Amino acid sequence: MTTSRTARTRAATPLLVLLAAALLTAACAPAAPAAVIGSSPRGLEGGPALAADGRVVVGERRGNGALRVQAIDPRTRVITTVASLGPLADPKTFPELSLAGTGGIVTASLNRYGQSQNELAQPVPPLLAQRTATILPTFAQIASCGGGSALASIPTLDAAAGDSFIASVGEEGAGRSPVVRLRSAGATIAVPAVPGPAGTLEPQIFGLRATGPMVAWSESVRSASGPSTTTTIVVARGATGEVLLRGPKPFGAGLALGADGTVVTTADAVGCNLAVLSAALPAGRVQPLPPGLCATGLGSAIVGGRMVYRSGQGFAITDLQGNAHALDPEAREPSTKIAPIAFDGRTAYVVRSDCTADRLLAVDTYAVGPPPPPLTSSVEEFCPVKRSGSSRLRVRSDGRARFVLSCRDGCHGRLRIVQQRGRLARLVGKADYSVGPGRVVVKPKIAKFARALAGCKGGVRVIALSQPAGTDDYKQAGEGTGIRVSPYRLSSNSRCRRSGPKFTTPKEGPRP
Repeated sequence: MTTSRTARTRAATPLLVLLAAALLTAACAPAAPAAVIGSSPRGLEGGPALAADGRVVVGERRGNGALRVQAIDPRTRVITTVASLGPLADPKTFPELSLAGTGGIVTASLNRYGQSQNELAQPVPPLLAQRTATILPTFAQIASCGGGSALASIPTLDAAAGDSFIASVGEEGAGRSPVVRLRSAGATIAVPAVPGPAGTLEPQIFGLRATGPMVAWSESVRSASGPSTTTTIVVARGATGEVLLRGPKPFGAGLALGADGTVVTTADAVGCNLAVLSAALPAGRVQPLPPGLCATGLGSAIVGGRMVYRSGQGFAITDLQGNAHALDPEAREPSTKIAPIAFDGRTAYVVRSDCTADRLLAVDTYAVGPPPPPLTSSVEEFCPVKRSGSSRLRVRSDGRARFVLSCRDGCHGRLRIVQQRGRLARLVGKADYSVGPGRVVVKPKIAKFARALAGCKGGVRVIALSQPAGTDDYKQAGEGTGIRVSPYRLSSNSRCRRSGPKFTTPKEGPRP
């Protein structure tokens, strides 16, 4: 991660490189509403979260399934590695990291997924194992499940922590019961979900949140005879389990919890209302947001009666009466990346993806910016990747082919080389790349079967597809997905042999 303020068109620098120079740059830079305090060309995953000592905690992908968790002091820019996960032994599995922390204990949830056997019949990769742990101030495992057969397709093990307690749900794995467990220095308390009326299924618990002394979650009860579902919000004291609020969820997927027990929800899709609930107002009240500052419902954070939230392709802040303004446009996100928001009451820490890196920004929430544009486009449209040079390539003696790309605004991601047969495809090679504006040479190693096909008369026709940075082979859609760069024809000196693995079925074909 780099620590200097970086324009969108500058190439990203790897994490922990030139830290001394970055410290000097940060010390001399003038104050600004938004500042880059970290960046990664490979991609950020998990967090940002806020630790009790004010450090910002975020995860970074390292390739081949490797992850590491970094704690960054936003004042000094000192970066400390607090946890690491090495490359996965099985290349057909991938991890997914979530970090949570609002100024107290920081927790981590790690899910491990496998490869879908049939992506049409099983579009969601099977969940193989789950693990939760505290990261700061100390590392300690909370719970784990799985490791054998696949678990439920929807993650069930979750954890969040406040100032002096840890909340968890789903510790029993596949045989879980709907209970929230609260651990503090004194004892472990179980708070069960309230069953629904006759004719409903067992209640489900999701959306665990913890802030200061408070913990909140959602309970849903579904009718046994149809899709009708009732959702209830619960707020309790984390140390005692005393339930302070149990009321119907007005609307929305977004949920923010304040240290005083106030809960704010926003709309499922883009909506210009927010609902405020508390023990004094269990039914909630609906507050309109200003036009152009509607909430997307993709995450928010509340401190001291002020809430930071996503609005279109940027961020905004509002009080509980709906008085809102946009944040610095530097914090706009030209991508569909969804990451949590860390907020200390003045500074919001958010992730922005641009053409060269994922960047962690510190944004002054009192600085007023112009309204963000609507959420209508993605990073792929902002950062075009095109072929530069010949479409006829030769596989070298080391098994690699040389693909030359042109990136008008810079680019970082993964280049996947696939062979297609109608709607079917199979992977031929892959390589990560990162560059500022200009040209980049990507040298993926071509699979042995494809080198043999390339030795046949006429070679082998392949498609180059660009995918976002940090793409995992089985986390995204099938092998045929991505932004199509160009078709190529590969030739080689290998002995001709027409064979190879089966073609698989992607969820969607390559987009033009």
